[in-house]
This record gives sequence, structure tokens and C-alpha cells, in this order.
Amino acid sequence: MWNAIIFSDENFESAWAMIQSTSFVDFIITGSNIYYIGKNKTDYVDSQLTKLIATINEGLLWKDSAKKIAFEIGQTTPYHFFYDQFKYLRYLCTSKIVYTNSKPIFYDPKVFDIKLSYSKPDDTVTFFPAVVTQNSCNALGYGGGDRTQKVRVPSKLSNNEVTAARVRECMESMELALLNDGKKGSTLSDPSKKLTLELWIGITSAKRAWLEQLEGYTNILENLAKTFNTVNVYVDGMTSAINSSNPTSKDIEIYNLLVSNLMSVENIKLISLIGFDYKSKIQKCLNIDAFITNGGTSSFVPLRVLKKPGVIHTNSKLMTFPDTYTDVTLITGKDENSTSNEDQAGTLSYSLNWQEILKALKSHLK
Repeated sequence: MWNAIIFSDENFESAWAMIQSTSFVDFIITGSNIYYIGKNKTDYVDSQLTKLIATINEGLLWKDSAKKIAFEIGQTTPYHFFYDQFKYLRYLCTSKIVYTNSKPIFYDPKVFDIKLSYSKPDDTVTFFPAVVTQNSCNALGYGGGDRTQKVRVPSKLSNNEVTAARVRECMESMELALLNDGKKGSTLSDPSKKLTLELWIGITSAKRAWLEQLEGYTNILENLAKTFNTVNVYVDGMTSAINSSNPTSKDIEIYNLLVSNLMSVENIKLISLIGFDYKSKIQKCLNIDAFITNGGTSSFVPLRVLKKPGVIHTNSKLMTFPDTYTDVTLITGKDENSTSNEDQAGTLSYSLNWQEILKALKSHLK
């Protein structure tokens, strides 16, 4: 998803454009040139930017010069919404009003005392509240270039380390704000320490899925039911934008099959979170004891917001939130297929023995 801000002289000539994607500046284009700032050069990107150059040169995008500057939010995926836009919003949006584009909004900015408006004035040009994309920090090894690293803050900081420390501050401040917001209005009582297990599990119906998840979760839950008097299982899947509920049929199909598999186990209760928005998921799961999710954005709520112990299963490449965690086990499965394409590697589904996940989970329940 891109945002183009076009500049020119007072006669609407000598035009050039700044393009935002996940950073404050990702591309700059002039009447004939493309400058790559924060994104890699690809044939697809080249073709899209070339079309934009032609449109600008034809003068098709001009209406009038903007008199006001503001911010707008919206992204197609939760990860880029939260970690490339939302975490910076409270620091950049001093006007206390933010506009939305046509893309999904996954959390209401009123958590930062910022009003969300669906109507942008004609005389206003808007920027994404993007600064440094989270993936850039991950690639540099700050905020985890691999699964063992974390943001380092030594006595003498390089420019990259200063940036990473500030990015982490924004990230953790946002996560804490979401947690505190989720606690407001929650009807949950204090967590009971009776023989009841509150467990979050994530199912996946699209790319990078645990291939044996249905059989695996069935066996894991049946085993846990022999240890605990009651097992309450919160089954997570696709998340909706705010003010909407659009659960995917494939996620629901997997959930229904899991319900069917466990119908005979009386002390297991399955609660679907599929299609809920993020605030609702946080509110319902404040008191979970542990989680099992894949290495993608599925782990966002239990790992980053609730900071619970648990197990992350993934393929050989994917770990959306690399960091150092004391109460989390990462298990890598066997990729379904191999590929030399790094962009595709993270989307591979994988095979994994459920007993390995159960053993790791039990180590976190002691």
C-alpha cells in the first residue's frame, strides 16, 4: 500500500513525488527518474512507479495546492498497521485527529486520545505516520535480525542502535497501551488457580500453516484434558478491522472440525475468536495461562501485548517478532517444499510433530 505526496512549483510545474509504503520515505520519483530509499528494486515496483510518473507528467492528479498537513492511517495487514504506522502515531499526530483511507483500521486511535475521522478536507494533504519500518530493524539485527537477537543498548550507540532503541520504545509503549485499553471494561474476574487451564491456540487456513494442525491440536487438547479439570481453549484465526466482522470460511471450517473431534471430551470448552477485532481478543484473553501460535502475526496478542508464556511453531524462515523471550519456546518444522526465493520462503507451510509442541507447552505450565 502506497501514499504519494506530490510537490511542484507555484505554477504546478517541475513536479516530483515522495512515495510512502512502510517507511517515511520509500521512493522519490521525478519526471523521468526513480530513486529507491527504503525499498528494493523489483520489476513490479518499477512498472507501478513508471505509471505514476506518466500520470504526474500528464497533470492528472492536480486539484489545488494543499493548505494543511495531517496524517492518515490504514493498512491491508495487521502487522504493517501496528508496527509501521500505529506505534508512531501518538508521537507524530499532535493535532489529535487522524484521517483514514480506504484500507482497514485494526485499532481505534482513541487509545492515544486521537480522534479518527473518515472525512478528509479537500485542502489537506496527508502523510502516513511511518518512520522506520520494523522489518528494517529486524534485517539489521536490531529488534532481532535472527531469532536469538534483541535490541542492544550499549554505552556507546551507533546511529542504527539509537534508532533501534527508539523504535523499541515506540513498539513497547504501543503494546502496553493496547493491553491497558483491553483491561478497561473487561468482565473477567481474577484468574483462578484451580485446576483450570486457559489456553490460546492459533489456527491457519492460508499460507505458512502447520500441516498437521487439526490432528495435532486434537491430540494436544485431549492430553491436557487428562491433567486439568477444565480446559478453556480460545481458538484464534483471522482478525477483523474495527467496526466489522468478516471471519473467513476456511478458518471456521477448521474450527468446526476441531469442535467435532473433541465433542466427546466433556471438560474441554472451545471459544472462537475468529473474526473478532483486536480489542475484543485482548479483553477476552487477559487471563490466559499460555498460548500456541505460528510465527506470523497470529502471535501478536498473546506474545507482544499480553506477554504470556507459550510455544511458537513456524517454518525455517518466518519469525515476525524476533526478540529474546524467557518463557517462549520456538519450534521449527520441516518445510513442505524448498525454495531459493527469499520472498517466498516465509510463506511455506510445514510439518511438525505435535508431541514436541505439547512437551514444550507443559514446560511453561509448571
